[in-house]
Amino acid sequence: MKLWLSALLYLTIALSCTGQQLPNSGFENWSLRGEYIEPDGWISTNAFAFNGAVETCYPFEDAHSGKWAVKLESRIDPLTKDTLQAILAIGSDYNNAGIAYNQRPTGLKLFYQHNLKDTALAAMFLTKWNTQTNKRDTIATAFHFFTDSTSTYKALTIPLTYTQSIRPDTCIAIFLSTVKPKPNPHNFLLIDDLELTGNVNVGVGEIPNTAAVKVYPNPATDILKIEAEQAIQWVTIFDIEGKQILKVKDSIIGVSNLKTNTYFIFIEFRNGENFTTRFLKQ
Repeated sequence: MKLWLSALLYLTIALSCTGQQLPNSGFENWSLRGEYIEPDGWISTNAFAFNGAVETCYPFEDAHSGKWAVKLESRIDPLTKDTLQAILAIGSDYNNAGIAYNQRPTGLKLFYQHNLKDTALAAMFLTKWNTQTNKRDTIATAFHFFTDSTSTYKALTIPLTYTQSIRPDTCIAIFLSTVKPKPNPHNFLLIDDLELTGNVNVGVGEIPNTAAVKVYPNPATDILKIEAEQAIQWVTIFDIEGKQILKVKDSIIGVSNLKTNTYFIFIEFRNGENFTTRFLKQ
């Protein structure tokens, strides 16, 4: 399972990918695949259930709309007694996750509930195969760490940050109930009604967030600066495993004590908007 998770997060698996919206975005349609159930158009860690493990992704009647939502829950395996994390990824092939996709949306909108026993994660990548280098180029990325608790549905739009001005050919969306290597049992993330919003014209490079956020320098050595049009409420830095490293209200952050690694920075603004990006600490 850890190998599959690492492959998804670092996009080392091959992706094949047409259409504007994600399949089965309301999670209304589910099918049996042998001994386990999956939402149509998606794959999950339920594939391990054929060996006797518990299902960690399942239909849930407390939906934002329609009959079903999808519930990702970290659950205790009755055989090994380990707590299994739930992973849900778009696609239908466990060896080749992803879908065909050639649009340039501005963000991913969804509705969620979360009980915050652990930090959950949503990530989306748009990529394109480079025939000259024989590898995939990243066109856009979106990340969001779920660090709040809500027992009613909350709307969230995760902005896509573009690094290239061309159309992608692949899309992958991933949801994790937890990013911890040793999860707390019964942490859940309930999601429904996914929607890709907006459009960025071809020829436009990295798009500005609604708050016009700039995080620099990247890579960073001693300090990290944030420039934004909106007033900052909180700035939270997470490591690659989702562990919270620090939380401040400053726009100039000392990072000299951080180890050399990739980190995520989650910025919350006073107007309710948020922004997430990555930076490298040298």
